[in-house]
Amino acid sequence: MTKKIILSFIITIIFSTISKAQINKNSELYKTILSKDSILFDAGFNTCDIKQYEDLLSENLKFYHVKDGVSDKTKFLYDLKNGLCKNPGTRQVKRILVKESTEIFPLYRNEILYGAIQNGEYLFYESKES
Repeated sequence: MTKKIILSFIITIIFSTISKAQINKNSELYKTILSKDSILFDAGFNTCDIKQYEDLLSENLKFYHVKDGVSDKTKFLYDLKNGLCKNPGTRQVKRILVKESTEIFPLYRNEILYGAIQNGEYLFYESKES
């Protein structure tokens, strides 16, 4: 019983520390992440402009999908071209970011920024033409 309480307390402290680590919405990192989000989704995903993905995604990409498992950049682009974007004229999916909900959490290793976690709400729309 005591171990569970201590573990629960430690987890609570960790998550409360993480939640306070959100950066200011006026910071350069926040603005950069929102800018890249816009390019990736508004210009890439929403219009099936695969070139945006090719340019923005790292060669070291690891994409984890609930149904399909892990994909590298090559497989991810192949699946996008032959899935959602196979025929954008007849089927289009759109993703809209709810900007007010966006939180950015910087990731540091040895006090050097190496990444960030973006958390927020997104709306997905799908339209199909007969």
